[in-house]
Amino acid sequence: MKDEGLAALVSSAKSEDVATQKGLAEDLDQILRSVKGRLGADAAAVWLLEKDGPRVARQLGVGTDSFCPDSGTDARHIRQCLEICAPVAVDLVKEKQAGRRCPCSDFGIVSALYAPLTTRGRALGVLGIYFRMRKQFTPVEKELLWVFSGLAAIAIENDSLYHETNRQLADLQSLARASAALNSPQEKGALLRLIAEQGAALLDVPASCVVLLDAVGHPKVQAAFGLCRDERLSELVASSGVSAMVLAEKRVMAAWDLGQSPVLEHRELAAREGLVSAASAPLIYKGKAIGSLNVYARSARGFESRELHLLHTFANQAATAIENVSLFEDLVRAAAERRVDRLLYERSEWRLSALVAMHEITHELSNTLDLDKVLDITCDHVARIGHADIVAIRLFDPAGKMSRLVKQRGLSDQYVEATRRLEIGGAVAQLIATCRPVVIEDLGSHEHAGDFTTFVSHGYKSLALFPLTSRDRVIGSINVGHMHIYRFPAEDVEELLHLAHHAGPVIHNAYLYEQEKAAQESKDLLRSVVAHELRSPLTAISGYAQLIGRRLPQGDETPEKAVATILAQVQRLSNLADDLLDSSRLALGRFRVHKALVDLAALTRRVADSIQL
Repeated sequence: MKDEGLAALVSSAKSEDVATQKGLAEDLDQILRSVKGRLGADAAAVWLLEKDGPRVARQLGVGTDSFCPDSGTDARHIRQCLEICAPVAVDLVKEKQAGRRCPCSDFGIVSALYAPLTTRGRALGVLGIYFRMRKQFTPVEKELLWVFSGLAAIAIENDSLYHETNRQLADLQSLARASAALNSPQEKGALLRLIAEQGAALLDVPASCVVLLDAVGHPKVQAAFGLCRDERLSELVASSGVSAMVLAEKRVMAAWDLGQSPVLEHRELAAREGLVSAASAPLIYKGKAIGSLNVYARSARGFESRELHLLHTFANQAATAIENVSLFEDLVRAAAERRVDRLLYERSEWRLSALVAMHEITHELSNTLDLDKVLDITCDHVARIGHADIVAIRLFDPAGKMSRLVKQRGLSDQYVEATRRLEIGGAVAQLIATCRPVVIEDLGSHEHAGDFTTFVSHGYKSLALFPLTSRDRVIGSINVGHMHIYRFPAEDVEELLHLAHHAGPVIHNAYLYEQEKAAQESKDLLRSVVAHELRSPLTAISGYAQLIGRRLPQGDETPEKAVATILAQVQRLSNLADDLLDSSRLALGRFRVHKALVDLAALTRRVADSIQL
């Protein structure tokens, strides 16, 4: 009977106290109210581990009393509870008699019970209940508290994952908007001002500047946002040493307080512009640093690693845009001044059209986060530029061991099935190691011919591999093939490499976006399935309760009241299932509100009857 009663309590607790998507505070308050009511505790609290020790995150006292546990005896028992990963009971009378500090006694607390909050093998804190009378805790009470601690741990972990997912999605959307702005046609000065403005907006800071190396390699401010733009600004930024270090080491750097820096120019820059904190990312194009993007805050700010990574990614895209515009203007100027011979003029004209076409391709890719559409656009343009018989896009796993075919043009069904997943080696390993194209004009005579036996057996003669890079890592390849021995023109190789360079971050962002969207859909589906699964046992319980009620002898009030309580609790659980379905409908935008009058007095009586012993 004890096991059956415990199973019923645990099942009820799990059904009643599932996180509601209303926020972590409300979820924890709901769990504290439930555990306090079910175990008859005078107070309950959730403790979370922080760097300086355990801290009360949420608490629920008795009546209007202010319950605020301290960290004396509590901290010792919390550590013990986490070390043994099991409930720990505390008799504060004995603790006080032993001369140990008992801050809970100031609130009349005599007994306490703690259960660990753990998820995925990681300790988050503890759930504690407190009594104003001496109490011997039974195994059933310890087990039930552990169930509630598991619910609280899930609520805390889900809240953390929810906010982290939202942050990542917001970062991807911000980066997509900033990248789209860079791809709008404009002259170099306007582009540099836009980069400074978008860099500040990306990290939500009031000031920024773009520093470029001049012809002799000296850094100079070319555009500023929220700063006094004059020659003195260039001198301060250039002599402060930050840009020089960023350019030399090709990595992002941040400064907490420029005013406390030992570098004189740092302090002068901070005093003149009212700046406190700074972050700087190198502008790198084809492995070469051409400048830096600096952002500034007017209050002390520690830039998070994700913010620095976001700034670095945007800086790399900005460097490509700067070089494209510079090359575009150089070609236009050379053509206008007619200072090149006919061959060079034709080359410039081709380069100009290629840049315009690449600009349109980049703009088209940046306007969507749909992975399938991005891959289709990339395949179409690769086939056109490379005059290819086949095009395949493969993505590599993070470990760099396997590649997966995600999109193709012109491949036979048999070849697709045979090569959907391949082990990485040979020419592909060379591609990853060098981050440079691998061009094989004649597969039959190439040193890596053995790597492409299946490819050759289907009649393909030539192949070129182009790296897809994102965040300084090769994430995949674009494979271009021909049914005959093909001499790849240098112009086509350069243009395809340029396309792969632009497509890599877009494909990676779209892939991450698809993963996040799939995760959200899975959560919505899980809520809906759980709600529907709850209804079947509730219907059976309700039916049997009504059958028992009809067979009870007339005039016996106690069994009748028990049956009525069961039916009321079944209805309550049914309402909770409806709430779970409502949360799913709310996420899908299908939620509707049905207004109705409620008799508060009758509702209060029903609640009192349901918890009366």
